[in-house]
Amino acid sequence: MAQATPDEIELHKLIRLGDDLAFAKLCDTYLEPTIKKVRNFNWQIYLSDSSLISEVVIDSFYGYFYNPEKFNPEKQTLEKFLVMDAEGDLKNAWSKRAKHQQKFKSIDNEVEFNEQYWNSKKEGNVSVDTPTQIMIDNEAEKILNAELEKHFDSDKDVEMANLILAKERGTDAYACVLEITHLSFEEQQQEVKRNKDRIKKVLDRKMKGKQF
Repeated sequence: MAQATPDEIELHKLIRLGDDLAFAKLCDTYLEPTIKKVRNFNWQIYLSDSSLISEVVIDSFYGYFYNPEKFNPEKQTLEKFLVMDAEGDLKNAWSKRAKHQQKFKSIDNEVEFNEQYWNSKKEGNVSVDTPTQIMIDNEAEKILNAELEKHFDSDKDVEMANLILAKERGTDAYACVLEITHLSFEEQQQEVKRNKDRIKKVLDRKMKGKQF
């Protein structure tokens, strides 16, 4: 059974101690990789709601930060824990949404959620994505990032632009990208709004009419 790496153990200790910069370090290291893995494992959900996975992953990060004892570094790596924890939260979030939307359901390819599906998935008997679909996703992401890099000089601006194009609404996601999670929520909102407005102007001017 894989155990946490020394770097993961050190970060976990900082989180348990309530270090002011621990959450920013957690997001900087694991947020984007976790979102990508959960998205690749749950592609149909991403197609139905592109922002839900990001919201759930961020919420699960906060859940771990405020309750670090839920992670046991002797049993698994921190990276694996974060992905599995987020997937568990995603299951619950999607189940609630599916129930709420059941009476309004009008899309034929709506993702069906049931316990048999999730149990089979945990046992490795179900693959959500086909290799072809993963290749399509990766290629589309490369094309989009290549276009964004023509107009933005920094990686943070590219990440912010990706969130805006994905219609991400939560302040937390942008705050993690900007590495300002140590600020008060009001300060985060102001800084996020300032940067979003700046990036939106570039998107409207440079990328209007482009299709991805």
